[in-house]
This record gives sequence, structure tokens and C-alpha cells, in this order.
Amino acid sequence: LNMRPELRYLRIERDKYRAQLRYAENLTLPRLNAVVAAGQDVGAPTSSKRDKSPFEMETGVILEVPLQRRNASGQIQTNNAELARIDAELQYAADRVVADVRRAMVGLTTAYEEYVRATEGVALAQRMQDAEIKNFELGNSNILFVNLREQATADARLLVIDAVEQYFYAQAEYRAALGIDAGAPIGR
Repeated sequence: LNMRPELRYLRIERDKYRAQLRYAENLTLPRLNAVVAAGQDVGAPTSSKRDKSPFEMETGVILEVPLQRRNASGQIQTNNAELARIDAELQYAADRVVADVRRAMVGLTTAYEEYVRATEGVALAQRMQDAEIKNFELGNSNILFVNLREQATADARLLVIDAVEQYFYAQAEYRAALGIDAGAPIGR
């Protein structure tokens, strides 16, 4: 589930709306600011009288309480609705990914079993062909039966090629369902 790009995108979108929600909630809170100011004239006096002021320091606290909170409340409701929508999309996408992976795994297993059966079929067809050739050499068969056995062996080998193709196709489907790059190895 962590490797699929559509789920990553939805998680990033959810994080964006969570940040917007925190910002909107922050807009409803009062603000408290502290102010510190200091001042003193510097340099030599401009005349004989003392026109330079002494060091001054002022401090203050400013408390701001937002009276109109409708905009922030609307943003909170909008972001909550978007988060609910994204959570529903995430659940649907996760369920779809799980179903895709299961379907791909069944396809991969079936393709592998077909390959095994096709390989066994080649071995059996080859044994039959060898036995028919031996019977032909002993005079108990004819060239037609030998050719039929050779054709059956060739057909069985074609089934192996088809099974290998289906296996690699199923493996590609499985990689796609997992969100694995084509060059990355599949762990067992």
C-alpha cells in the first residue's frame, strides 16, 4: 500500500488539508503580542544645553480577540469535509489495491502452475516419441506414427512457450499491482 502512487498522492493531499485545518483553527484563537521598544539619543550635544534625552524603554502587551470568526469557521468546515472525502477515497483506493494484488497473485500462481504442467507434458511427449522411435527401429511401428509423436512433442513445446509468456505477463501484472518498478527484484 505504501508503494502505490495514487495512495501516496491522497496522503499528501490529506496532509495539505490537515495543515489548512490547523491554520483555520489558529485564526479563531486570540493573539497575544509583547512589544519592547528602547531609545536614546546618541552623539555629542548640538548646543551648550543638554538636548539629548536619557535612555528610554517601553514595554507593552497587545491582546487581540477576533470578533468575526465566520471566515475561519467556514474554512474549518470546508477542510473537515475535504478530509472526510480524502479518507473515504483512501479507503476505497486501498481496498482496490488489495483486490488488484490478490487478483494478480492468483494470475501469477495459475500461470506458474500452467508452466509446470506444460513442462511435464513435454517430458511425457518426449518419452512417447522416444518409445515410438524405438518401436520403429524394431519394426513395430511406421514413419507416420513417428511423425505424429514428433508433432505432439513440438506442440507440447509450444505450450511451454505460451505458458512462459503468460507467466511473464502475470508477473508484470503482479509488479504493477504492487507498484514495483520493472527493474526491481520481487522478494519471496
